[in-house]
Amino acid sequence: MFNSCGKPLNIPEPTITEKLPTFTFPAHSVEYLSNSIKCFFVPDNNQDLVHISVKAKYGAANEAIPGTESIMANLLTCGTPSYSTLELADAVDAIGAGLRVSKQWDSTGMSIGGLAEFGTEMIKLLADCICNPLFTDAEFSRIRNEAISELQYEITDPRFTSSRAFVSALIHNHPYSHSRIGTLESLQSITESDVKEFYQQMRTNAEWYIVVSGRYNYPEVKAELEQQFATLTSTTTKREVIPVEVPTSARTAYVHLPESLQSTILVGFPTVDVNHPDYPALHILVTILGGYFSSRFNSILREEKGYTYGAFASVDNRFHISDISVGTSVGNQHTADTLRIINEEFTKIATEQIPEEELQLVVQFMLGSFARSTETPQQIAGFIHGMEILDTDVSYYERFVQYLSTVTPQSLFPAQQRLFSPSGIVYAASGDGEVLKQALSVFAPPQEVVVN
Repeated sequence: MFNSCGKPLNIPEPTITEKLPTFTFPAHSVEYLSNSIKCFFVPDNNQDLVHISVKAKYGAANEAIPGTESIMANLLTCGTPSYSTLELADAVDAIGAGLRVSKQWDSTGMSIGGLAEFGTEMIKLLADCICNPLFTDAEFSRIRNEAISELQYEITDPRFTSSRAFVSALIHNHPYSHSRIGTLESLQSITESDVKEFYQQMRTNAEWYIVVSGRYNYPEVKAELEQQFATLTSTTTKREVIPVEVPTSARTAYVHLPESLQSTILVGFPTVDVNHPDYPALHILVTILGGYFSSRFNSILREEKGYTYGAFASVDNRFHISDISVGTSVGNQHTADTLRIINEEFTKIATEQIPEEELQLVVQFMLGSFARSTETPQQIAGFIHGMEILDTDVSYYERFVQYLSTVTPQSLFPAQQRLFSPSGIVYAASGDGEVLKQALSVFAPPQEVVVN
C-alpha cells in the first residue's frame, strides 16, 4: 500500500486480542404510562446530567405531501400558549438545556438535555412543545420559507442529488419513494391545514415512547411524565411493513449537474433487516467493503488508485426496507473505472472467502467500536431508539457480539453468497450528464432524474 506521494506506507502489523468479549445490554427499566406510552429509564449517577427524548413512530413515510413532516416538526419549537418562540428559547437557555427536534422517515420527536436538577422543568418544556403547539400563521410562513431555501441549496449538492437518483431507481410506488424534505412544488403547496392534520394524525394514531437517561429521581420523573403527557394517545396497534418492490435487474439513474468536474456515485441494493439471521454477517461484510479506513474500497480507490479522498459502504436501516450502498466522489475521468471496481468487489464478496487475517482485523475493529459506542447513557438511549423504530430488542445486540466472537471465514461464506447475489443492483450518480450516461450504460440504459 502507498501514500499519496507514491511511497510505501509503513503500517505495523495489527495486534489481535485472543480474549474476545461478551456483551450484556446495560441496565435499564421499562414502564408504561396510563395512556400506554412506553418509557425507558437508563440510570447513571456518575454525571449530573439528564436527557429526555419523546418520539412517535410516525414520520415522513406517513405524509401525504412531501415535506409536511419536516415543517410540522420544526414548528413544534415555535410557540405554545405559554411561550412565544423567543420566550421558549429563553426558557431553555435559562436552565442551560438543549432542545432539538428529530425528523426521520419512520419517526418524529423531540429531545432535551441538561443538568439533572432541572429535570422536571425540562419535562414541562418538552411536553408543552409536543402537546400544545400553536402553529401560527407567521411561524408557518417563516418555517416553510426556510424549508424552501434549504431545498434550493440541497439541490445543488452532489451528495443530495446522487442520493435522490439512487432512491428513484431503488424504490418505486412506496412511501419512501418521495423526497423526505419535499420538492419545491410540494413545499409551496403545503398549507397550515396540512400541517395541523398531520400533527393530529400523529398525536392520535402513533405509537409513542419516551427515553430518560442519566441522573434522575425515578418516582419524581415518572410522576411528571404521567402528568405532562396525559393528553397524548399512544396506539397499541403495531405497524405493518409495506413491501418494497425489489429490483429484478440492474437499474441506473443520474442527475445532470452542469459543468461538474466530479461524479458523486452511489451503488447498492435492498438487503435484509436487523431481525434477519444474516444481519450480523451483513454488518461484517459492509465493514470489510467500506466501513473503516483500511476497508477494501478505501484502500483501492483512495490509497491505490488515488481517485478520491474517501469511499464508504453502509447499511441504511428503515422500518420498511434496508439497503446497502457504496459511495464516493471521483473525477470525471475516473467515473467508469470506479463503477467497474465497485461491481468487481461486490462479485468478489459473493464468490471468494474472506481471508482469515482480514476477517480478524475487521472483527477486532467492530468489537472495539461497539464497546466505545455503549459508554454513556445517551449512547444506550440511541440504541433503544434504534430498537424501537426497527421493532427489535436488546437480544439483538447480545447476539451480534456473540456472532462477532465466533465467526470464521468458513461460517461467513454462505452468508456472503446469499447477501451479495442480488437480483438487481442500482447504479446512481450526479455530475456531468454526458460522462455519466456513458459510464452507466455498461450496466443498464441510463435514466435521467430531475431534482427540484
